[in-house]
Amino acid sequence: MLEDAGIKTLILHSDHLFDYTDLNVALFPIDIQLVSETGPVQPFQTIQPINAQDAAYLMYTSGTTGQPKGIVVNQQNIVKLSQETNDMAILPEDRVMQWANFAFDGSTYEIYNTLLNGATLLLIQSKDAAQPSQLAKIIAEQKLSVCIFTTSLYTDI
Repeated sequence: MLEDAGIKTLILHSDHLFDYTDLNVALFPIDIQLVSETGPVQPFQTIQPINAQDAAYLMYTSGTTGQPKGIVVNQQNIVKLSQETNDMAILPEDRVMQWANFAFDGSTYEIYNTLLNGATLLLIQSKDAAQPSQLAKIIAEQKLSVCIFTTSLYTDI
């Protein structure tokens, strides 16, 4: 996927994440703990104006052929997702659980719709995601107003 996407630089949390001897990319291992202890991180400065058709991120599907396929999600897609919500609008006063794994496209609704509408996003630990009793406890303790689950989770409740 790195080769397919044309990645030239990779910032990663651990230099043990990859056997990078075969990769043709510049690697920058960072210590997330150290970065957070040194103070606030300066925001990125845009070099060029961003327009609606510019890529926001690249998501890979598993692909029906078994070969991952990269799908470009542009800025306009994210704005449309967060602004044209029809029956399920997230409001600034909402507290939303990010239940979907960030590698799953369903997480884009939880993340972008929440943050772009000024609501609060609660991240949970992956070990809690499939535990209905733990999820119920988190929902009550954190006073969450929006949680999006797959129907298979409800069969365990």
